[in-house]
Amino acid sequence: MKVKLCFLLVAAAAVIGYLTVFPVPGGLRGGRPGLIRAVRDGNETGTKPAAPPAPRHQIVYVVFPAPALKDLHNDRHPLRVEAIRETWGQAERGVDGIAFVGEGDFVIPAALNASHVGAADVIKWALETALAKWPGLDYLVKADDLTFMIPENLRAFVAGRDPRARELMGRRLKIPEEGGYEPKGKTFCSGGAGYALSRAAVDYIVAEYGQQCEPTGYGDIAFAECLAAAGAVVDTRDPPGAAGGERFHMYAPQRTMAGKADAWSIAYTAHWYDIPPGAACCARPLISFHYIDYTWTRMLDDVLRHPRKYAAMTDAERRAAWPPVIIPFNTPPEEEDAMWDLLLRHITIAA
Repeated sequence: MKVKLCFLLVAAAAVIGYLTVFPVPGGLRGGRPGLIRAVRDGNETGTKPAAPPAPRHQIVYVVFPAPALKDLHNDRHPLRVEAIRETWGQAERGVDGIAFVGEGDFVIPAALNASHVGAADVIKWALETALAKWPGLDYLVKADDLTFMIPENLRAFVAGRDPRARELMGRRLKIPEEGGYEPKGKTFCSGGAGYALSRAAVDYIVAEYGQQCEPTGYGDIAFAECLAAAGAVVDTRDPPGAAGGERFHMYAPQRTMAGKADAWSIAYTAHWYDIPPGAACCARPLISFHYIDYTWTRMLDDVLRHPRKYAAMTDAERRAAWPPVIIPFNTPPEEEDAMWDLLLRHITIAA
């Protein structure tokens, strides 16, 4: 009797051991596959616990009046602000906070006596004001009221990055030594295309501008040059180092995909790379365009978020849907098919 009992115990142990390693479909008596192994692992799914999700960064935006058009339709600033609030500036797009310079806490103090909204002292003041308003911010994005952004793609780009590292992310430019451009040799990011500063970069600028950072009239240049010295200017192409595929753009899609940039922007970009014409100009997870006035802001937002609607239209219907032209940069493209291919099939929006 004892021999039989021992034999049965050994046999049962062997069966359980076999099923632990090689679970049968359906498990025991129709149970869930691999249930024995799951219980042994202390995890009913039979897999290792998932790694904790990456922390969600707090990203805030500070939008300035466009200095490039200070003498052209500047009375349209309120209309641009309204369009941004109704489109890419919404919280549901991943915008944790947005402020418009000239409103509320962001009215420029008279004591600054600023002759230019892009002056370094003004931008530094805006950074300080943003830190006071959002003390927990991880990234601050500076843009102007002609910048069009896809916040979901910016959030995806910084998701794996560390806001405690000093970083500047935007359309990299470098003023050449030749050609009569000033100030020579300076590295910076286009303010019109928008750029993102990590929390460490914001803190450094606020603390060191005028100390470790050389004072200059234009904040975009002064702060970028200060950060560039520490190697903090990030390659924002997709993937980094690829030919073309830039995330941040200084022009509207019409000119961007046609390769019709101004001579100065070509000269300033040449140090880093050439932006090819056509859809290759842009990273699929594109972050920004520039020179997008309020009517085009609404249409561009609608096109990118409802591509099937526009793909089903005829050429005539799409042209009829084109908004009134407010500034020359928003005229209908000469190469319509190429631009629609860029907007409807190339650019993607992160989930």
